[in-house]
Amino acid sequence: MFRFNINNSFILVFTTIIMAMIITYTDIKAQSLNVSLANAYSNHPLLFSERIGERVLSEDVAEALSGWKPQVYLDGSLGKNIVTTKTSTTEKTDNNFPVSVGIVVSKKIYDGGRTNQSIKIADTKLNANNSRLAAIENQVLLGAVKAYFNLLKEQDLLNVAIKNKDVIERQLEATKDRFDVGDLTITDVSQAEARLSDANANLVKAEADLNSAKAVFFSDIGLEPDNVFYPEDMPVLPQNLQSLIDDVKKSNPKVINARKMKLVAEEELKLALKEMSISLDIQASANQAWDPNTFFEEQRYFDVSANFKMPLYKGGKDKANIRKSREKINKSNANIDDILREEAEKAMLIWNNIESLNSQIIAFKSSIKANEIALDGVVQEENVGARTVIDVLDAENELFMARANLIKTNINRYIATYELLEVIGGMTARGLDLPVSSFYDSDEYYNKMSDLTGKNETSLLNFLDNN
Repeated sequence: MFRFNINNSFILVFTTIIMAMIITYTDIKAQSLNVSLANAYSNHPLLFSERIGERVLSEDVAEALSGWKPQVYLDGSLGKNIVTTKTSTTEKTDNNFPVSVGIVVSKKIYDGGRTNQSIKIADTKLNANNSRLAAIENQVLLGAVKAYFNLLKEQDLLNVAIKNKDVIERQLEATKDRFDVGDLTITDVSQAEARLSDANANLVKAEADLNSAKAVFFSDIGLEPDNVFYPEDMPVLPQNLQSLIDDVKKSNPKVINARKMKLVAEEELKLALKEMSISLDIQASANQAWDPNTFFEEQRYFDVSANFKMPLYKGGKDKANIRKSREKINKSNANIDDILREEAEKAMLIWNNIESLNSQIIAFKSSIKANEIALDGVVQEENVGARTVIDVLDAENELFMARANLIKTNINRYIATYELLEVIGGMTARGLDLPVSSFYDSDEYYNKMSDLTGKNETSLLNFLDNN
């Protein structure tokens, strides 16, 4: 029989763990917009993958730096030699097993700047990838915003559909009561029943749309949706269209990445021009061998050599690489212009869309007020026989549609606001001040790499080992 001695300390620890789990679960389920975006930022698989990719790319810098490092090799051999000696009267065969071990050290002295240029290329590519990662972060967080607000939209539309169904049910009951006393016909009852069927169909669709929105929410944010609500504050946007375009030119991560990729192409052209330069290496080797024919007598060898290499003819490879690099620069220039036009056009379209949505919201609010007044009047007129049941049902449907349109338009304005923020590069965890444990800072990581690049290679390699 086993006996467990449960003391107060154990109970305290156990209770603390349970409470921590409850608090964590509560935090996960209580989802403001910022909490949802923070989870997407911290756990989205695409961002996780891209951050790993950036760290992989940083190793290219260390690899390029190794070009100036001494290369040390251990050289050894173990073989078998068969030696046959023949004379006029005898024949002798010896089986030898010679052994040798040595160390070879080589160091690059001069290569026309190729190694330094390779370091610059690796460094520039890493810098360019920072802006690429920023663009992906903007896209991921914008997707999370859309998932969040679409969920709010479907929740509101479901509530409106429920209220509309309740209203029509009450109208149907009132119609049946009046039919029973002979005030209305069976046609009036049938019309009300038909509208109730439509309301039920709308309700079923609203429930299905909400379930779909929950699935997208979980996929883009990584949490089960619960207690989502509208944010109190909205992001600050440029005051006018010209300021918006200026921000696109300056801050759009896709535009920035295109410019940095042009710098990569320019550095690659410099490397292509250096490929025809001479190179000089120095090499030293020390070997020790044992000869079985002399009872494993030791033999030591030491060699130092300087190796000179100058390309004379490569079949046109170098010139082809130069031409290719120049065309890459031309392509980069065209790509910058294309992306800038595309992003500027997107910004202007979103800007105009927001202005249109603001006007639509005002119109739909007025429409709701007018339809509410109209519905009250039609109901009163229907009570005195001046209107039919179908007139009341039509008025109720108009009010339902106006409320649904206001919900959709309001959500579209929210989303458009964040779309505009994305096009100027503002959809980042740091820019939104999201409640995350730590920011993944591409610039900080790059700056550390840049500070060490070419200045203190040992420190750089140590930094890479520890990060």
